[in-house]
Parts: sequence; C-alpha cells; structure tokens
Amino acid sequence: MKRLHLFTTLITFTFFASSSNAQQKIKGLEFPNHLVILVGASFNSYHVKGSDKNIAPAGSKFDAAVSPVVAISYITKMGSEFSRFFFYPQLKFSAFKNTGNQVIFLNNGSPYQLVTTTEKASLLVDAIPGFGYHVTAPGKNFMLSVSAGPGIAILLGSKQEQIQQHAITGMITTSETNGRGVSYNLSFEARATFHSRYIVWISSGTPTTTTDYSLYSGRLSSTQGGVGYVF
Repeated sequence: MKRLHLFTTLITFTFFASSSNAQQKIKGLEFPNHLVILVGASFNSYHVKGSDKNIAPAGSKFDAAVSPVVAISYITKMGSEFSRFFFYPQLKFSAFKNTGNQVIFLNNGSPYQLVTTTEKASLLVDAIPGFGYHVTAPGKNFMLSVSAGPGIAILLGSKQEQIQQHAITGMITTSETNGRGVSYNLSFEARATFHSRYIVWISSGTPTTTTDYSLYSGRLSSTQGGVGYVF
C-alpha cells in the first residue's frame, strides 16, 4: 500500500508540473531564438581633436548628417529555457559624410585660407558580438530588451577630402587622404517589441576613430533608431 501511495503521489506531482510548464509556454514565458531585421536612420556627428587648432581640420566645426542604417541580428537564449539573458550577434550597415569649415589665420590675425574638410566612408560595417537581457517577460503585447557589446568597425572607402581656398588670390587646391580601415567601439541598444513581431529600437555607443594622424585624430559619434521585425 505504501508503494502504491508513493506511486500515486509521483504521478500526481508529474501531472501538475507538466500542466504548469505547459501553461507557462502558452502564456509566452519562454524566450525563443529568432532572427531580427532592423532599419532606420543614423544621426552622425564628427569631432576632430588636435593640439594645434590652426591646423585644419583641428579647428573645424563639422555639420551633423543623417544616413540610412540596416542591421541583421540573431537572438540566442543563454542558460535555462526561461532565462532572460541572450547572446546577440549583430551586423550593422551604414555610412557617413560630415563636412566642416575652418579659416586659417596668419600670425598678424589676417585670414590666410578657408579650408573645407569632408570626412566620409561609403560603407561602415559594425560587427557586434553583443549580449542582452529581457527586462520584461515576453508577452503577447509588449517586451522590453537591452543589449551591449564591443564592436569592430570596418570602414570601406574611408577618406578625408580637403578643399583649400586662398583668402587673397582665391586659388583653390584639393587633397585626399585615406582614413582608417578598421576601428573599434562599444555599442548599446534598447528595443521594445510589440505583438511578438514589431520592434521600435534605439542605439548609441562610444565614438569610432576614423582618422588618426600625428597632429590630430577624428571621431564619429552616432545615435541610431528605427523599426524592425522578428522572424
């Protein structure tokens, strides 16, 4: 009788445990793996740091610019079936082109040159092996997630272009210098997911060094955002 009672108790416990687990999955408490596509805009600003502000573009003030951005990500859950932590590798594609002007003065204070500098890359690829956390439990209507990770920035067509116009004679000369091909940064992202499919996102990060010369260096800062879809 004791064995029968123990067996009956075990069957009852297993039944209720299975029912509870099934209810959790029905309610959407499980974090599945999935592919994410993000699209939006990148708001880019550029700053040059140099010891001598009279050497262009160390004293230039660059205009902000906007470019499109597309990202492909994959969310892989970490730990137990219902863990809120996840691995978040991402490839992000964008570009930048920022232009700044600077007047070079002689020692007596007279203007000598007007220098227009353009810093650009035709394609900027950020490879980010990120990690994330679901702030809220996944539900049918809303889920909030955050992620962060180090990024390798690959700059294709990275260049610095300068146009120098003499203040008196008006003579114009041009120059072009290649920028860095690879750089590094840290990326941070927040996403709100609606109805398990539709995403609104925003991201930022540390500045990306695109030029690094002996007298000055240039850094790109970007804040990005847009919409996305979960597959």
